[in-house]
Order: sequence, then structure tokens, then C-alpha cells
Amino acid sequence: MPMFRNLWENIRKDMPKRGRGKAGGLDPLALPTRLQTALQALYGHYEKTYDLWEDAGMSVPPCFIVVCNNTSTSKLVYDFVSGFHRQNEDGSTTLENGRLPLFRNFDEHGNPLARPNTPADRQRTT
Repeated sequence: MPMFRNLWENIRKDMPKRGRGKAGGLDPLALPTRLQTALQALYGHYEKTYDLWEDAGMSVPPCFIVVCNNTSTSKLVYDFVSGFHRQNEDGSTTLENGRLPLFRNFDEHGNPLARPNTPADRQRTT
């Protein structure tokens, strides 16, 4: 049986039960290990395809779609993939760069990209 075929059945108890408005401060880097592994594995395949398309002169990159059960999970996955600023106790923030490099929205200095690789407007919140 494929490793991630029943991923949801294996992670559902560890995922937020409510939408973003009621979930509170959740940590994108605390996603269940199986979910992180699945994202990394799928990303590995995407990255190879991306390189093949780029070598072939394709002007549009391949699509990578993640479907989530609610807006809390969607935001966690979005931040894990693209990066986010973590609020520190002193009020400052620290960049946690996205864990999937082709989808990062910040440069190597922590500045937001002029054109995000993973735009928020493509993140469905309903």
C-alpha cells in the first residue's frame, strides 16, 4: 500500500479541530512528522519535475496543490511551506523560512519577495 495513501487517518488526531478564528497560536513547525514527511516526499518529486520543465524551457512551473481539512490546518501548512515570522517574547520577530525552498516567500536575508512564490490569495480560507 502506498505510504501516504491514508495519511489523514494517521494524523487527524494531531491536527487542529477548529478554524483559524478559534484555534489560537499554533506552530507550523509542530506539524505531525508524517505530514512533514509527506510534504517533503511530494516536494522532492515536484522539484525534479520543476527542473525538467525549466530545462525544457517551459515558462510556467508545474502546480503543487495541498488540500486541508480546515483553515487552521491550511494556515499551518502554508506557513510551513512558504515561511513566516515567529513572534518573540520581546515583541520582535524571527523569520522561520519555508521548509520547501521553491515555495519560499522570503529571500536569504529575510525580506519578503516582491512576487511571492506561494501567494496567500491562492490559499482558500473557506
